[in-house]
Amino acid sequence: VCRAETLFFSEYVEGSGTNKAIEIANPFNTAVNLTGCSLRLYSNGATTPTSLALTQTIAARDVFVACTSSVGTAIGPNCDLVNATVINFNGDDVVELFCNGATVDAIGRVGEAPAAGWGTGAVTTLNHTLRRKCAFTVGDSNRNDVFDPTTEWGGFAVDVFGDLGTYTCAQ
Repeated sequence: VCRAETLFFSEYVEGSGTNKAIEIANPFNTAVNLTGCSLRLYSNGATTPTSLALTQTIAARDVFVACTSSVGTAIGPNCDLVNATVINFNGDDVVELFCNGATVDAIGRVGEAPAAGWGTGAVTTLNHTLRRKCAFTVGDSNRNDVFDPTTEWGGFAVDVFGDLGTYTCAQ
């Protein structure tokens, strides 16, 4: 089954303290303007999001990184955007990429707030870095479906962000 590529989340950092970041990959051979897109945060099981409108452009085959405004110095140079309102998620919050009236990708399940985050072991949204597996170049466009990161994501320890800002997939 073929699926058309879209923008998608390629890395999720839920690190210690304020080390929070989300990376959006552009798989296309042309630049993509993010006008009409927003990052949305559903905190603690909320069903109504807090939104951040995006207007930046992601170069062809590049990534865009949004970080919390008080991110640590190790992540800071990789941030294309800093924001304290939406990019302050924890392991039990849903992060969504929403473009032109539709969900493009979502991490988590709207209306849930699992105390231990979604996933198990090293592949969990709580205190871990997640990178999309190489076989997945399309986001999860259903923010209400069951979310199990072990299917599409590789897990890394807390504060692993050496590849943030460069598209690197998990094997």
